This record gives sequence, C-alpha cells and structure tokens, in this order.
Amino acid sequence: MTGDMTVALDITAVLTLSHLGILRQVIDHFHHIVLASRTLGLLFAERQFLRVQQPSQIAKASRLQVLISSGQLKLLRRLGRKRTPAGKEIGEDLVALLEAARANGLVVRSAPVMKLGSYLEESADMGAYSDELTDMLSVLSFLSNEGKIDAETTRKAARYLHQVDRGWSSAHRIEASSTLYLDDLAVTYLDFVELFEPLTRAVDAVYVDEGVKETSTQTIRFGEQVNHLLDEIESIRSALVYGIESGRIIFSARHFPEQEGKDEEEDMFASAPTLDLLSDLTGIDAVVTDDRFLNKLPAWTDGTKHSASAASTIDVLAELRRTGKFDEGTYWAARDKLRRSGFYAMPLEVNELVYHVTAAAIDNLHLRESPELWAIRESIAMPILNNAFVIAETPWLTNMRFVILKAIHQV
Repeated sequence: MTGDMTVALDITAVLTLSHLGILRQVIDHFHHIVLASRTLGLLFAERQFLRVQQPSQIAKASRLQVLISSGQLKLLRRLGRKRTPAGKEIGEDLVALLEAARANGLVVRSAPVMKLGSYLEESADMGAYSDELTDMLSVLSFLSNEGKIDAETTRKAARYLHQVDRGWSSAHRIEASSTLYLDDLAVTYLDFVELFEPLTRAVDAVYVDEGVKETSTQTIRFGEQVNHLLDEIESIRSALVYGIESGRIIFSARHFPEQEGKDEEEDMFASAPTLDLLSDLTGIDAVVTDDRFLNKLPAWTDGTKHSASAASTIDVLAELRRTGKFDEGTYWAARDKLRRSGFYAMPLEVNELVYHVTAAAIDNLHLRESPELWAIRESIAMPILNNAFVIAETPWLTNMRFVILKAIHQV
C-alpha cells in the first residue's frame, strides 16, 4: 500500500481506525478513500438503536445502587440454596424470598404468579404460601394511610397497579414494623410508580434477592458502554464529514440485490455495506477490512473482473510507519492496543517482541511480564481458549513460534 492509492475502507476498518484514533490521519494520507454508500446510514441506525436502549432502566439501576449503599435496601444472599419442586413452577428466587419471609416477614408480589414454561397461560397455586404473601395494592394503601406519599402519586399509582396486580384474596396488611421481601417484578412496578423508595423508608426492613444488585451493576456498566459507543460513533461521523467536505472521501456504487423471496436475515446481509464494495471495485486499488474471512485472500474481484488488493489495519499501520507518520514507539503501541482490544490472530514481529522485552522491568534476574507482553501471551492463547482456531491459520501460529525463538536469540 502507498499513499497515492485509492483505498476502500470496509465498515470494520472504519471502526478499527477510529478505535486507534487515526481515522482522520488515514483519510489525509491516501489519495482517495472510498466508502460503501450505506456506511453512514449504518452508523446512523446504530446511533439511534443505542439511544433508545431504555435510559429509564439505567436511572432505575442507579437508584437501586444508592438504596443498597445507604442500607435502606438489604440483600437476601443466594449462598446455600437448594433446588425445590416449587422452584420449577415459580422460580427458585421467589421460593427463597417466601421461605425467608416464613420466619419473619411478608413477600410483596403481584397476583397471579404464572407457572414457568406455561407462556403466561397457567397460574401457579400459591395456597401453601398464603401466610407470607401480600400485594402491591397493600403497599399503596399502607404508604397512603401513613402519609408517606401525596395524593397525586397515590392516584397515578392506583390507576397503574390495578392494571398489573389482581391482588391476593388474603393479602396481609403491611405495618411500619414489617419486614418485606420483594421480587424483581415487584421492584420494577413499585419503582415505576415511585413507591419503592418511600417504602424502604417507611418499614422496618426491605429485602431483595442479591441478583438485583448484580443486574443493576450490569445495567449501569452497559449504560457507560453505550455512552462510550455513542462518543465513538460521533468521532467517526466527524472524521467522515471532514473527509467528504475536503473531497478526499468518495462513495462506491450501490448494490441493489433482488429481494423477492428472501427472508429477513438474507435481506439484512444483502444490504450490508460490504456488498456495495464487492459489487464494483472500479478505480479501487486496495480494500482494507478487518474481517478475517474477508481479508484472508490476497485480492478481491468483482463481477466484471476488476481486482483490488485485500489489506487490513495492520497494513495501514505499516504504511504510516514506512512514510514517517509513525515513529517506532507509536507503531508498536498501536499494534499493542489492537491486541489488548481482543483482535484475533494478531501477527508478531521479532523487533516488536525485542522492543517490549527490552522495555520490561527485571527483578532479581527475572523478567516481569509487562502489559504488552501479557497481551502477546493472551493473543496466542485466545484462539484455543475461545475455540476459534481453524487449520488455515496454522501459518500464523507457526510464525508466532518462529518469532519468539528468533527474539530469544537476539535478546
């Protein structure tokens, strides 16, 4: 690859180059960059998808974490639980809450409880637990009578809870001295109508299964990942707009497949941006893609016999180094970032391994494994651990062994 080439970037390469923070630099380096015509549409669709991923769930998870941290919400531990016949019908978590309440409390659960595996068509017999059950309408009545919620909250909550909770015929009355156990569904409903937090302050104790904490933690982490992805997409959009406005980015022809008779999965594949590039390679010297099944061949050829060299981000990094855009440290750091990001079958150079070994600390004649050396070791183990290795990649593994042996002789 050279800077005077017209290079097509597959969507996978666009994402990788942005991850490395060099997308705009690559746009400036090559004569022209060709993008599939659907690339921007795909990025826009992904952004919209991420933005509608239930921000209310993230807010709810944050509220739960605050209540748990403050001690207002207590956790029922899962340690030592055994499978029970009742658990097959109503779930082991609910059984654990009911068994805990049998000693000194009540379980808040909407009625009815549907049998697992019945597709919400058959309700479970909860007669054996009638002494431990109360419902969300009882929660509403208690909070309203105790003056813990205002009239408007009471009105809105009553309208909603009467739709989702039929109530238990023998629901027990809640008192300020009560110890309550709530399952996931009760937490969701009560939080939605703004009764959950007032309830934790109004009774002696409120317990939830410890899985609620795990789920809320994962939800918050997911929210952080979503924000990171949105920032990445915005960074890509900004770089691509820059390339388009400067005239350095041009778009490929659009592929219009025959859709009739195809199912939804085939339609999605047929509309993939990569097929736009594959359908017409006219004027393209090389195609950069980081899909190992697309760049395993030395070249791409379209239906009219036009060919373009197949390359990857590794080749782009080598070109930037060759032309002096990257110094040695920046070059090795970029490759290291790809390894630590989990990129599969990353090649290894002798000078690269020697560079990282030389930079690593030595303690009492023992080499301390640096993050870079750890990433190399994990990169070699990844195909085996994830059962992703295929015979065609044997040359890659053989070369890794050769590089290690050669580096040992040099160090």
